[in-house]
Amino acid sequence: VSTQSTWEAVVSTQSTWKQWYQRRVHGKQWYQRRVHGKQWYQRRVHGTSPFRQTIIEPKIDGLFSEYGGNLSKIFQFYVRISDKKIAAGPNVDRSREKGKLLRFAEFMSMIKDAKLISGALSADNITHIFANIQHKKEARTEQEANNRLMNYDEFKEALAAVSVYRQPDPYVPLATKLAIFVSHDIIKPLLKQGLMRNKIKR
Repeated sequence: VSTQSTWEAVVSTQSTWKQWYQRRVHGKQWYQRRVHGKQWYQRRVHGTSPFRQTIIEPKIDGLFSEYGGNLSKIFQFYVRISDKKIAAGPNVDRSREKGKLLRFAEFMSMIKDAKLISGALSADNITHIFANIQHKKEARTEQEANNRLMNYDEFKEALAAVSVYRQPDPYVPLATKLAIFVSHDIIKPLLKQGLMRNKIKR
């Protein structure tokens, strides 16, 4: 009995160690993917426009970290809609990873749900921003535009660009424009005032 108890204790210890090791490896892999994604984006913007260089500055990066929880919820909400639309459409790419990419159509829906289309910000401006983020020419058709995809880093760049359209005053720093835009124009109407929940009901 003593030998059996000892053996059970050894097995239990090995199981606990294995679980701890798996969690450690999983955490390391998650961190590596996060760092790799950030480094990929930084390499992509390096040597490009001054605006992109500004976006990766610590102050702007800190703002996105501060509001990251709520922005991620908003991004994922519209990504789920994108995934459903893509799955229901023709020529479905079964190898595409779900939950990662946002269609232009849903990004535009987010802007409209937050009631941001106005004299200072038009639908054409949003199309222009999206094309520039992806280093592509503007789409020739509405269908082509709607099916273009952005990842989370490109989503953040788009928000920064839209904030400049919303507050074009050159004497207001980008960090101030972005903080006001994200907190007041995006998070407040979509999360705190429940416009996303209303969208689900519709």
